[in-house]
Amino acid sequence: MSRKGTFLVRELTLGMLVLGMAGCRPSSAPPTSTEPISVAVAQPQRRTFRQVVRAHGTVQSKVVVRVTPLVPGRIDELNVDEGDRVEKGQVLFQIERVTLEHNVRIAEDNLRVARASVRDAEAALADARVAARKAEADLQRARALYEKDRAIPLDALERAETTAEHARAAVARADAALELAKAREQQAVTSLEIARKQLDDSVVRAPLRGVVTRRLMRAGEFGAPGTPVLVLESTEQLEVSFHVSEQHYAAVLPGTSTVTVVSETGQRWQAPVRYRAPSVQTPGRIVEVRADLPVELHWVPGRPVEVELELGRREGWGVPEDAVALRRGSHVVFVVRDGVARAVPVRMGWRTEGYVELMEADELARESVVVDGQSFLRDGSPVRVR
Repeated sequence: MSRKGTFLVRELTLGMLVLGMAGCRPSSAPPTSTEPISVAVAQPQRRTFRQVVRAHGTVQSKVVVRVTPLVPGRIDELNVDEGDRVEKGQVLFQIERVTLEHNVRIAEDNLRVARASVRDAEAALADARVAARKAEADLQRARALYEKDRAIPLDALERAETTAEHARAAVARADAALELAKAREQQAVTSLEIARKQLDDSVVRAPLRGVVTRRLMRAGEFGAPGTPVLVLESTEQLEVSFHVSEQHYAAVLPGTSTVTVVSETGQRWQAPVRYRAPSVQTPGRIVEVRADLPVELHWVPGRPVEVELELGRREGWGVPEDAVALRRGSHVVFVVRDGVARAVPVRMGWRTEGYVELMEADELARESVVVDGQSFLRDGSPVRVR
């Protein structure tokens, strides 16, 4: 076949295909509907908007006590385990009770001996004083006899003087022995007090009402001051700890900023911020924030909660969040004017309780803003307000 014939065949085939496709199309496109779209409208409302940062928090105790023995020794009894709730003053564990009781009895015996020594020294001092008075009297008589006509020899007078001096020295020694006995008595009293104190300290009681979160030793092991046996956390002094981005650091003001804690059941409690970390943590560039929890909650440490941190509040014009639509990359609200929807660009602010703040929206205050049905609207769409 010639080249011209081939070209004609191709043209005829293409023409048949075009006619076939045209036969499959409807005879004409449907006209654009001009039926008004049913919408609901409302005027912007003056509301209080809050700037809120939401975070995941953890309940923790403000008071964590590492319970250690006050005296060294073997742990005789360990009365609690991890997870147990304890009351203030409850016995937690006991250290070397038998040994310490023996020490108390020994100290009591030593005190009785010391007091007997004091009594003996007092009696010895009394005897020495009696002997001294007798020696002084003998000396006075010897001097009188010697001075009167030398009735006694000088040797007798000298012996009387020596005896008196010995008697005075004996009194001094007895007095010193009494002081020594009294000092030993006081020493025995102190030793007894120490022994009794050690016995009392061997019984370790809970310093607060709380829960045992860790048990670090078992009965039979050797405990020593400074080595924790249990970790006890208060259940009456609780706080929530959470983290926020460093960009909010300046806005978090302890004593002024407010935290709302939300439970799993939706209950809400408010508390002021008590603590803001003095430094930013890395990695993450986050800041720790803490707030006290109400005592009546009775939550356990470690419980996760949702937290809403209020950084500020202000008055402004607001509409329901659904009233704001996105058209060509910009946020708009539709207002009804003369039965036609008009798109008005808006700048959004804070969101609170389902409403969004419209910045610089005084001109919209008296407009009828579409709050339902805006999904089908374009600028200029005819509408019917229901």
